[in-house]
Amino acid sequence: MVRKFYFYIIFLLLFVASPLRIFVSAADGKSWWNTESLSTEGTEFYVTFMKNLGKEIKDQDFFISLYATAHEEAKVTVTGIFTPLNGGNPYPWSRTFIVPADGMNNIIIPHEVGYMEIGGKTSNDVQKKGIMVTSDKPIALYSSNSNINSYDATTIYPVKALYKEYVMQTYSQDKQATEFALVSAKDNNHITIKIQETFYNIFNGTVDSIIHKIIEVPLNRCESYLYRTEKGNVSLTGTTICATEPIAVFQGGQMAAIPITTSETSHIYTQTISTDAWGRVHVITQTKNQPQNVIRITAAEPNTKIYRNNETNPIAVLQPLETYEELIDWDTNPSGAVVYTSSRAVECYLYETGKNISNNVFNAPTFTDITPLEHSIHRTLFATFKYRYDATNELSLSNYVNVVIPVSGIGSITLDGEVIRDAEFRKIPTKINGIEYAYAQLKVSEGAHVLYSEKAPFVAHVYGM
Repeated sequence: MVRKFYFYIIFLLLFVASPLRIFVSAADGKSWWNTESLSTEGTEFYVTFMKNLGKEIKDQDFFISLYATAHEEAKVTVTGIFTPLNGGNPYPWSRTFIVPADGMNNIIIPHEVGYMEIGGKTSNDVQKKGIMVTSDKPIALYSSNSNINSYDATTIYPVKALYKEYVMQTYSQDKQATEFALVSAKDNNHITIKIQETFYNIFNGTVDSIIHKIIEVPLNRCESYLYRTEKGNVSLTGTTICATEPIAVFQGGQMAAIPITTSETSHIYTQTISTDAWGRVHVITQTKNQPQNVIRITAAEPNTKIYRNNETNPIAVLQPLETYEELIDWDTNPSGAVVYTSSRAVECYLYETGKNISNNVFNAPTFTDITPLEHSIHRTLFATFKYRYDATNELSLSNYVNVVIPVSGIGSITLDGEVIRDAEFRKIPTKINGIEYAYAQLKVSEGAHVLYSEKAPFVAHVYGM
């Protein structure tokens, strides 16, 4: 196991204020959206943390943290239940902190409040490890789970962006388990989980067997539930979650290598988007200094056709809950961008690969969902932050934001009030609905940032190395 902070660390955050429009696919493959656009900024959030297998569990080894940023000064309150490790009675826990206008602040969460592995509880347990975050002004919220050699972070969605139906997409591991966790945003929430566990052959990667089972889970507000496979070489991709009330869903793995043939590993962790937020146009842009990326696309409807760069023939035709995977070698894609379109709404995840396939660049794996181009926006606030690896030390990262925008918007989009230079953009060879697009890879400092484009909407994602 490599200590990541010595080498090359990557974490990805779904773009902070990407709107989540409700998507509907029609029988003829056409689509429409409702008029409501939901930002990932809000005033009420729910979050929990899954097991990070970087080291044995000790208070000084793991740090679960929340980071918040806001346009206006905001008072943020974090509440949960503190469950003593010595078996004492649980009791309410609460902390408050202030986020400055266009700034950022953070708080470290006690394991006893939000770490689902603490307190003798493991998989298939209902626990009081859900954390509620409220604020008096809209904020964007992130969570991170880190220790000396394993780290990942994710954007946290507000309640107004949570829905009731989800499809899991996880990456199977040769040794460690894959997992997901739920937190209910309401009382009397009845959740039906249709587990699909795909078992892979450890020697050749072929499918040995697929097991299906149904689990019924009742949750009240802030209660959480963890499901973990009993061993490695098992994927939970295709597992569906259906709730009677909104829930927050998190997925990932205790310790992952992507692909599994690599030796560089890390805890991977992201909040899952609901099927309401899926889309049909996803633009993948190269991660800075990363020779290869993996993309995985999951469908929910029959005969979903997947196209690459407007090619005439589909590269895949997916049935419900099937997933298409592709390794993008940027040496053979010198434009640094690939456009994937689909006949029906899909979810698309971008995976950062481990070191063995990256010319001995020591990068750690992670993954995030890519915002569909249909969900483009004009303005957003986002933040980048340091990687905490022990009680007193943090590591500064090289942070980047990849921005995709119509060519017509170049010259008008700004980062922190400064127009982004035309020279920063590279044209994407594939036109999308007849429109030319371009992308930029922009290095940003730690802290809060604002992207704004009055003329043309954009999508983007943020990552740190």
